[in-house]
Amino acid sequence: MSSILEKVLASAWTDLFHDRTLERGRDYARQKRIVLEDSSPQIIRTACRGSGMEIYTQTLLFKDPDRYKNYLTCKCTCPVRNDCKHCVAALLFLQDPQNRPLLQAALSSHQREIEQHVEQQIAQKPRLPERLIDDLQPRPRLILASVEFSAYEPRNGRMQRHVQHRAALAFAYGKHYAVGTTNVSILVSSLGSDLVNQKSDIIEHTQTETLRIRRQGERERQLRQELADLGFKVATRQSKALPDSAGDMYELPNDKAWLHFVLDDLPRLREQGWEIDIQEEFGFDVTPVEAWYAVIEEETERDWFDLELGIIVNGERLSLLPILINLIRSHPELMSPTAVAKRGDEEQLLVQLNHFTQSGGSPVQIALPYGRLKPVLATLGDFYWRQDGNNALRMSKADAARLTQLEDLPLTWQGGDRLRHFAERLINIKDAPVSLPDGLNATLRPYQLEGLSWMQSLRELEVGGVLADDMGLGKTLQTLAHLLMEKQAGRLDRPALAVMPTSLIPNWLDEAEHFTPDLKVLALYGANRHQDAGNLQDYDLILTTYALLPRDLELLEKQPFHVLILDEAQYIKNPNSKAAQAARNLNARQRLCLSGTPLENHLGELWSLFHFLMPGWLGNSKEFNSNYRTAIEKHGNQDRLHHLNARIKPFLLRRTKEQVATELPPKTEI
Repeated sequence: MSSILEKVLASAWTDLFHDRTLERGRDYARQKRIVLEDSSPQIIRTACRGSGMEIYTQTLLFKDPDRYKNYLTCKCTCPVRNDCKHCVAALLFLQDPQNRPLLQAALSSHQREIEQHVEQQIAQKPRLPERLIDDLQPRPRLILASVEFSAYEPRNGRMQRHVQHRAALAFAYGKHYAVGTTNVSILVSSLGSDLVNQKSDIIEHTQTETLRIRRQGERERQLRQELADLGFKVATRQSKALPDSAGDMYELPNDKAWLHFVLDDLPRLREQGWEIDIQEEFGFDVTPVEAWYAVIEEETERDWFDLELGIIVNGERLSLLPILINLIRSHPELMSPTAVAKRGDEEQLLVQLNHFTQSGGSPVQIALPYGRLKPVLATLGDFYWRQDGNNALRMSKADAARLTQLEDLPLTWQGGDRLRHFAERLINIKDAPVSLPDGLNATLRPYQLEGLSWMQSLRELEVGGVLADDMGLGKTLQTLAHLLMEKQAGRLDRPALAVMPTSLIPNWLDEAEHFTPDLKVLALYGANRHQDAGNLQDYDLILTTYALLPRDLELLEKQPFHVLILDEAQYIKNPNSKAAQAARNLNARQRLCLSGTPLENHLGELWSLFHFLMPGWLGNSKEFNSNYRTAIEKHGNQDRLHHLNARIKPFLLRRTKEQVATELPPKTEI
């Protein structure tokens, strides 16, 4: 090995490169991407495999470090051209002791041959005729790169992390690249794809002639103006993102502008013929999302289903659930419902997929528009806290209404047609037309017809609900009309059971006799109540009390019911009471609660009622307190309140007297 090369390799040559360039070059060297092509004592050529399938050639020129300040020059055929990561990898290859024998052999074999060839070329080089090319249009090239660094911040006395992004503009004339404004002429040698920054024409020597390529100053100005129209300004601050040799440096004002440029403007520039080179470390190297999809798998357990929401990137399906869960847990301040709601639908969320890499090994980045994320996050709700890394979200059928928030998205749906229809019905649960049953001795007001329609829809969808109308609005009448419709439709093949305070039994008996005389009613209370224990199946409606329910549980557990009704349902607000436990043990196709209490003011009572109606739907008591009650009652969290209200909306019907005042009869004054 020549003494000059040894001196160069022993010097502090790493100081000539940016830290990020050194890091990437070391990666390439460890991956053994370098191959020695040619060598002489002061010129060595290597080849390096780039991040894709490209092969770049490096030309390294050495001078004596003791005599020259600029003792090392490295040119590369990659877009950066000089002092790039491929050059670092080449120097590390030469520095590796394992490669010394290979290098020494190459030097011995080719040194004299190359020197003689150069001497002959210089001695025999004739003066060639010159030809002017003045109609070659420049092709703009844009290199995009980023650099991350830390700097001391005097205001807080700490090291601050910074990221700089740069775009380098050059103009391709054939295989040559020119930079800088010009109105005179440039000369370029024919050694390769050199970058030119002198203000003159481009000169290329061939074997038979010398070509003078005139730069098109006006066209270059127009191309610069295109960048300016996109928001780019000439970068005034020096940056290590790209070497000066890459081209004229431009920057955008902020990350939002960079992301907008990459997603909206960059594809258009490519279509117009711009050459775009995105460096691996560029912070906005975004891989396009090709499509969005949704998969629903309905379980044999009819009350549950699995939902997977995903995207297709580079032809591969990626579930969004683990991606969004990771974001929500790691950046709750950015992903809270309040923060997300403040984002415009056109804004984009940049997400790095660390487990999904590009061909060069760097993580894939995608941009997700908030306009699509909002309904997805609303569908996920609070369920992400209960996920264990699966790609699919386990959901209760009672939460199927959330699926309607996804209907306007350009999703490819797979499966779940029946469930999506169920979700639509759930959203419009009060709108189904209903006719009064024959034999009902009453005219129902519009809001009462709505209540009857709601109960019928709940029954059809096989779910329960809470009728929480104000006192005096006819909850009992609406319920009796519902039972009468069930009987006339032939569905009341089992008795219905209504549990209530003892004081309400006379009222139920009176209203049933007056409004629905076709219903056969049994009041199961009093000392002799067990006389009819053997023929409960013969009745349409059985009445009992909260006090007697635990005592008669053994009897009632043996009888399956069509509908189980709890009147004044706040009596089971303590879920551990004997009455509440007994009610949950009964077998019924449909469960209904009647209550005049505004449940939104009593979240513990609300949970207890839904624990009876749909056990487990709102989680256990501890989970409900953690997810909702503490946040709402102690911290006034409106996001959690809105979320809870949205979930229970299909299953809770409440009308106040003020809301239906126009439908009520006028007051009689005495």
